[in-house]
Amino acid sequence: MQMINGKLNQYQYSFAQKVLYANKTFSHLELDPFAFDDVPYHIKQQFAVDKAKPDSGPWKIDLSDRTFHTIMSYCGNRPLRKLMFESYYGRASPTVDRLNRNVENIVEIVRRRKTIAKYLGYSSFADIILPSKMARTKETVQDFIETIRSKLKPIHDENIRQLTSYAQEKAKKSKEYEQLQSWDIAYWRQRQCQDLYSSLKIDSLHISRHFSYDHVLQGLFNFVEFLLGVKFQPENNFDEQNKWHNDVQVYKCTEN
Repeated sequence: MQMINGKLNQYQYSFAQKVLYANKTFSHLELDPFAFDDVPYHIKQQFAVDKAKPDSGPWKIDLSDRTFHTIMSYCGNRPLRKLMFESYYGRASPTVDRLNRNVENIVEIVRRRKTIAKYLGYSSFADIILPSKMARTKETVQDFIETIRSKLKPIHDENIRQLTSYAQEKAKKSKEYEQLQSWDIAYWRQRQCQDLYSSLKIDSLHISRHFSYDHVLQGLFNFVEFLLGVKFQPENNFDEQNKWHNDVQVYKCTEN
């Protein structure tokens, strides 16, 4: 058993290292002078090889989380967004050379987890780890996922429909956006928000100042109540000595 766990740890470590290696070795030099036309100046400067001339490029791009999400949200160049999306989610995938892909690690991790579960008399590895978690069982996890899906999918579908219409209206080549791809969503959502803010004369950089703590907290409670059918009420019968800080607020969560 100790040997199996040791091998499992090795494969899990190797998996993480290959993803890290993919992050470190990726580098893209964008030479198209128009690729960053839609990108705010301070972001252009962040990626520009020559910081004194951020508007003309070239721009050097890595695969860090910050860079990825910035390009996805602000870059109007669709091929570049696609390149970043496929590179980010394709790290250590079967598309890279054999030494740097994670296929073997994934197969071996699954195989050894199954072996451990069988050795300990469980039907799956999930049955081993879930009892110590809040969910407790696989059925609870599956029910939770289905609850989220059933509540949010109609809203998601309607949002995508509206975003697709917006992209077709604003894009120079509207036919390219008859169906939004995964690398299109963040960019067009950001554009849509900016147009909305402009029409309402709202500065998105300053909008957070107007969100009070009470307003945000109540919004969070309303969302969770809608999603999960629970209700939050202040818990007044709580021993103040158990609070780690005087600002701590305690709420009781009950089924609605």
